Formats: sequence, structure tokens, C-alpha cells
Amino acid sequence: MLQPFFFQPLSPRTFGYYRIAIGLVALLLCVLLYPGLYLVFGQNGLVIWDVTDALANPLQPTLGRLHHLIGTETIHADHLLYGFFWLYVLVLTLFTLGWKTPWLAGLAWLMHLTVMNTCRFGSYGVESMLNIALFYSIFFPCGEALSLDSKGKTGIPSAHSRVSLRVLQIQLCIIYAASGIEKSLGAEWWNGNAIWYSLMEEQFRQFNFSWIARYPLLPKIMGWWTLLIECGYIVFIWWRPTARFWLINVLLMHLGIFVFMGLHTFAIIMMALNLTAFGYLLRRPVNTQTDILAKTSLSPQLTG
Repeated sequence: MLQPFFFQPLSPRTFGYYRIAIGLVALLLCVLLYPGLYLVFGQNGLVIWDVTDALANPLQPTLGRLHHLIGTETIHADHLLYGFFWLYVLVLTLFTLGWKTPWLAGLAWLMHLTVMNTCRFGSYGVESMLNIALFYSIFFPCGEALSLDSKGKTGIPSAHSRVSLRVLQIQLCIIYAASGIEKSLGAEWWNGNAIWYSLMEEQFRQFNFSWIARYPLLPKIMGWWTLLIECGYIVFIWWRPTARFWLINVLLMHLGIFVFMGLHTFAIIMMALNLTAFGYLLRRPVNTQTDILAKTSLSPQLTG
């Protein structure tokens, strides 16, 4: 029963789209960060390198540690910052195109980790999710389809692709379950305050939602629905009668974050991960063999 669930051959084409989506999100983040690059990541920016080095895990890279490794007399800190940034952009571009994919995925992940550790104070969900996505790209068959490595070939279905898909699906289940449980432990998501703050705090506010104060039940229902979608993801995304409904609601939740909170890159990367992991739910089964496999599997959702 477990064998087809984890090892039934699957086309790597899904991970070609995954690689392109992750690469484009990372490049978009670079475009957004560039105007304030020195202010956020510079040696004497908002948080100086000595402080970030002291706070970062001793085993993890930072730009400050890289500067000391190369030699502070060898290269100026500003030259290192901008040289590192443009090299990162080049690596991400080649990764997105699918050239030497596993190696460049590893290098992109290491460089992203360096940037993220250099300014932990300025990081939020998108940096962490991008870190996870790039790390998985090292091991997923991201270069076997829609890439320069594959030379236009679609890639041979393999157990490697199936296992990779299951790993991503399980990772998302853990993420949503942990997020939903943590939210449910406080009062804010039950009494509607979390929705109010998300829509009205200056750093998130995109529209004037002050009118929602006249309808206190509405933010409560929105909060309850968020808890249900996140806590229930781990179960209902696998159950055939509710799977498509749950995926659509998760996508709409992140679309709402995009439109009403302005967290554009975070919303995009979460939608990309969900569409990679469970996007097949939005398609009709292509043949009866898929249904037969689904019925014989441990899970009712083997179509992915």
C-alpha cells in the first residue's frame, strides 16, 4: 500500500514549473530589496555586521563572517555587499533557466541563507519559505524538465519525482498545522482582533477597513475560517470530497494576503508551493488508470 503512494513513477515536469516559480520569486525579491540594499544589509546599515554576526548561529554564514574570511584588507565591505548581491542574481538566473541545476540550487540556497542571516530583523515568512524551497531544490528533480539541463525533453517519470512530491506535500501539512495550532492557542484569532490588526495596522493596511468595526461578527468568522483552513489542511487536503475545496480556499487566503496586506512575495511563494504540491487537484483525472491507482493506495489522493 505504501509503495505506490511514495514510489509510483511521476513526471518531473511539475518540478520544472516549481524551479521556475521559486527562481522568479527570489529574483523579484532581489528587485524589491535593491533600492534599500545598503540600508538593510550594509556593514553600517540598520543593524551593523558585528551585531548580526554575534546573534547568528556560529555555524551559519553571514556577510560579516564572509568578509573576515576573505580578509577585511582584501576587499571593502561595500564592494563585497554589491558583488555578492549581483553574483546571487546571476546564480538565481541560471538556476531559473535550469543550468547545472543541483549545483546552482545548492549555491543559491547557501547565498540566500547568508543574506537572510545578515538581517534577521528584516526577515519574515517569505525569506524562510524561500530558504526551504531552495534547499529542497537541491534534491528535487528540478532540472529534469523545462530546463537547459534537460535540453527540451520532458523527463522520464520516476519514483524520485513521486517521493519529492510527497516530501513537499508533507512539509506543507506540517507548516499549516503548526501555524494553525499556534494561532488557535491565543485569543486574537478567536475574537477577531487578528483580522482587524492585519487589515488596519499601518505596515499592512492597503485599504480603509474601519467600517468592519460596525460588524464585529465578520472578523470573528474570518478568524475562525482561517483557523479551520490551516488546522484542517493536514487532513482535508488528502480527502477526495474536500481536497479541491481546501486547496482553493488556501489559494484564496494567500490571494487575500497579497491584496489586502501587501505581502506580495510571501503570498506568491505560498501559492506556488501549494500549486506544485496539490495543483493536480484542479485538473480532471486524465484516465481511468489514475482512479484505479487512487483506490488501491493508502491515500485516496494518488493522482498527484
